[in-house]
Amino acid sequence: MKKIITVIAILTLASCKKETEPVQPTVDCNCDRYITHSKFSIAGNPVIYFGEWTTINDCTGLQVEGSWSTGSGDIEPVNGQCK
Repeated sequence: MKKIITVIAILTLASCKKETEPVQPTVDCNCDRYITHSKFSIAGNPVIYFGEWTTINDCTGLQVEGSWSTGSGDIEPVNGQCK
């Protein structure tokens, strides 16, 4: 009887699932991440693209808005990337 109880106890302990802490993604506090942007164009040679963007800092929650233009040497923002 002791052997049966011991075997059941061992099987019960061996079958328990270990709960693990969910891995929190690392947050770069120096990254102002693009969350929205718009794009317009002016016909010409070359075509000039311009628009507005909004970034957010995931540590502070601060949102900043600005504008961009290929005519001033800027590149089009990509949502999700750091400014």
